[in-house]
Amino acid sequence: MALRVLGIDPGSRATGWALVIAEGNRYQFERAGVIRPRGNERHRRLSNLREVLARVVEELAPDSEVVIMSAAVADFRPVTTRSSKIKKGAGGPDLKLEGTEDILARLQTIAPNALRIGFAAETGELEEEARRKMKEKGAHWIVANDVSRSDIGFGSEHNEVTVFRRNKPAVTLGRQAKRRIAGRLLDLVKQELDGVEAEVAVTSG
Repeated sequence: MALRVLGIDPGSRATGWALVIAEGNRYQFERAGVIRPRGNERHRRLSNLREVLARVVEELAPDSEVVIMSAAVADFRPVTTRSSKIKKGAGGPDLKLEGTEDILARLQTIAPNALRIGFAAETGELEEEARRKMKEKGAHWIVANDVSRSDIGFGSEHNEVTVFRRNKPAVTLGRQAKRRIAGRLLDLVKQELDGVEAEVAVTSG
């Protein structure tokens, strides 16, 4: 079975994406692009990036067997913005935020037949938060990790994740190099597509 994989490498000034067709041990490049957000202010770049990235997902996701959304551009944005410096005065500024559009949640409509996988970086109540997000966003899997730990996640070459799945036992991948985590996640995806049940034991390497 051929697998269409959309990969996204986010950045505030440039975000690259590529679509690869994987079949067995063979990989075929299909298309790629770079999103260079307009504007000098960070909030304008992030807003433009979110809009363009949403269009890319809307175009490519409907024909994909699996859609993996590893990170959001931003969860919140300021309600109002200014192009000039906010002067220091008595007390701090009254900063009001609003939520951004959730692209993962939209996949329920955009790609209803795809295996939809999201990620969750948490600092506590890992399983509770992951399962809540899986239900609210209509995802089939949520890959969660504890970013409060200093030995994995942000700023580390290693990670440890738990894959929470609908109506199936969770699968934990013990602390190991991020590259190995990525490979084992794709192995789990292949097993899911092939109808093979994954081992739920903690694995590391």
